[in-house]
Amino acid sequence: HLSTCSVATAAWSQSRPGVFAIAMEMGGVYIYDLMQSQQEPTLELPLAGAGSQKITALQFNPKVFRTLVIGDASGRTKIFRLPVDLSERQPSELATIRQLMSRGSSEGDSKR
Repeated sequence: HLSTCSVATAAWSQSRPGVFAIAMEMGGVYIYDLMQSQQEPTLELPLAGAGSQKITALQFNPKVFRTLVIGDASGRTKIFRLPVDLSERQPSELATIRQLMSRGSSEGDSKR
């Protein structure tokens, strides 16, 4: 279950402020789109033998927006082509994400 696993690495999309990828210690790579869900991943990338691979690097390609590069502990890299909806900015996305972030920081301030 994702909530019980440690995150190995993460990366934010340069083209979509509400999209980020995380690699779990268990080997899975998940893409989140905060415009769709703040709790559940939008996409799980198909990695063969995911449990045996430790993902050490994730990077959205800043020039080719629909690609995500993944590196593992063995030095192998994989390039994934992402769906268009995870690469093209949504209307009012930046404002929505700013609102989410400011809400999160004000909630943190009120707990002190």
